[in-house]
Amino acid sequence: MCGDVRPAAGTRTAEAVCIVDGTVTAIGSIAEVTAAAPQGIRTVHHDGVIAPAFVDSHVHVMWLGRAAGRLRLDDCTSIPQVLDRIRAAASGLPRSSWLLGSAGFDETSLEERRLPTLAELDEAAGGRPMLLDRRGHDGLASSAALHCAGIRDDSPDPVGGHFGRDADGHLTGELVEHGAVAVVSAVVPAPTESQRRGWIRAGLDELVRVGVTCAADPALGIDELAAYRDLYASEDPPVRIVVFPHAPDGSDPEHFRKQVESVGIPEDPDARLSLGPVKLFVDGGGMLGTALRHDPWPGTDSCGVQSTSTDTLERYIAWAAQRRSGLALHTVGPAAVELVLDLLRRPVATGVLPSWAGTGTHLIHAYLEHRAEFAAQAAELGVGVAAQPALSGAAVPSIRNRLGEPAAATLGRLEDWLAHGVVVGGGSDAPGPELSPAAGMALAVGEIGAEAAWRLHTTGAAALLGRAGGCLVPGGPGDLVLLADDPLTAPDDRMTEPDFVRGTVASGRFTTIG
Repeated sequence: MCGDVRPAAGTRTAEAVCIVDGTVTAIGSIAEVTAAAPQGIRTVHHDGVIAPAFVDSHVHVMWLGRAAGRLRLDDCTSIPQVLDRIRAAASGLPRSSWLLGSAGFDETSLEERRLPTLAELDEAAGGRPMLLDRRGHDGLASSAALHCAGIRDDSPDPVGGHFGRDADGHLTGELVEHGAVAVVSAVVPAPTESQRRGWIRAGLDELVRVGVTCAADPALGIDELAAYRDLYASEDPPVRIVVFPHAPDGSDPEHFRKQVESVGIPEDPDARLSLGPVKLFVDGGGMLGTALRHDPWPGTDSCGVQSTSTDTLERYIAWAAQRRSGLALHTVGPAAVELVLDLLRRPVATGVLPSWAGTGTHLIHAYLEHRAEFAAQAAELGVGVAAQPALSGAAVPSIRNRLGEPAAATLGRLEDWLAHGVVVGGGSDAPGPELSPAAGMALAVGEIGAEAAWRLHTTGAAALLGRAGGCLVPGGPGDLVLLADDPLTAPDDRMTEPDFVRGTVASGRFTTIG
């Protein structure tokens, strides 16, 4: 591959790189690389910049692929628009068929400043059972779906969530957090193994399209892990994937680990499909108003939702400390971050574990009402952070509406984490937020500068996952992205243009974009 080769942020550029059997064998001038290359090797010239491929430390690959065949309401700005799309999608379905989709909006993003009522949802769905996912946390369900799940006005709330009710105690169709969504999800017809593999394959294609060749897919169930195993056993997908198994609240760590191990995915960091940390949801979402805060969310008496009990968190943290293994901890609000850092400190303080560094343990998101002391504590404990500039950017309007401009202006705070030496890995949290790492870089440049923004989505993400990637070195992965311009000098708006990523080389396999 010949062109303007930038091996890593902050390094000199080169002219060419040679990849043999998916591994970089030489990098330097065209003459040097040509001399080192095997005879007859294919040569590709690119007139832009050749850079290390991006790494995404947090992207829901299966959900990304699944989204293409589902009703999408994320961009709706009013309730009539929501209902019209539901009616259109429902019109082609038999009355008994489930209508599934994504409703990533929240009440602050709709003109009416409220969610659709249960009666409105029922009318639009035409009496069909319907479940709409809300940012992977909450849901909206029709009466038929609630009936199928056996949920009534007087049904007790499940552990790790609750059913939305109006002032008179009647169901609203809102399912708050995983515990509530799971009750309805349990009666939705399960996808076939072939469908799951198809979703994964489609999600991987989307990653390659934006220049990502290594990624983590968090929050997977046992059946979903098995679909990954079967796909990677029967095919050779271009993206190296780290999968995070999702541990439910109340589960026993040792029993859960045995279930995961029975799937047969190796923990080997050099494997193309490898097992990563156990994922635990500690709280809800900032845009949903369910992240854990110390004060109630304005207009409510709720400080947020704790999705996993402190007892379960304590068991998993003690278990992980004894095994010296990793945990991926979804923590959005300051009370969730504070709780987790306190619990992670205990094994270190008692000498059970010298540090969490090297285990893969990290906070996920941690963007709401950030405090500088969190960064100092994470650095002291050896705890990393999976950060998503695109998610923080998308959250600004909602947080501004809910908490005001001061809270919206401090979302993310990447600079604090990096200044304290915390390992920070960039990602997207797609679907929902923008998938493109180049777009994520453009959002982060203003706070941390171009080089740090690039490292965030390359070497930083790779380091957080404990995987090779993000730089070009002899013996390293032959993963490249072909860019129209230098990401360290290109204007922010240039990096968000569709033609900024021109192609991807994943393990030596070349894909032209566009």
